[in-house]
Amino acid sequence: DMRVGVAICEDAWHDDVSETLAESGADILLVPNGSPYCRGKFDVRMNHMVARVIETGLPLVYVNMVGGQDDQVFDGGSFVLNPSGRLALQLAVFEEQIAHVNFIRTAEGWRAQDGGKAIPPDPLEQDYRAMVLALRDYMRKARFAKALLGLSGGIDSAIVAVIAADAL
Repeated sequence: DMRVGVAICEDAWHDDVSETLAESGADILLVPNGSPYCRGKFDVRMNHMVARVIETGLPLVYVNMVGGQDDQVFDGGSFVLNPSGRLALQLAVFEEQIAHVNFIRTAEGWRAQDGGKAIPPDPLEQDYRAMVLALRDYMRKARFAKALLGLSGGIDSAIVAVIAADAL
């Protein structure tokens, strides 16, 4: 008996979409997303979604894609917010994960029960994991089993070799 309002991708970045879903009777907001990684993007996403839950008074489930696709890499980091903007669940970045979220109906409406809260790695670690994930997915999707690297012995060659080793 829960009505789910779906704001696809960047629709959730605009207040009028979420407000319309709330006015139409949504009990929670679901945001399926393919938001590509760039440094600092997680904080931007979180700020927009906190604004949506505060404006609407509804909990929000943000489900972000994980993996490489063409020239993009998606970092995952899906999360659940309660209407106060309080984080109820945070999944790890750069990892495919499945999580179960329980919602309880209260006098104020539906609320997500607390779950795990992964701590995102620092920005340089995130950059590195984005490169590893992008290469791994590219190689897998292209059905390449091996890679050939030209190494000069410099620091750039060394980091390329480490990324390839971790990816493959």
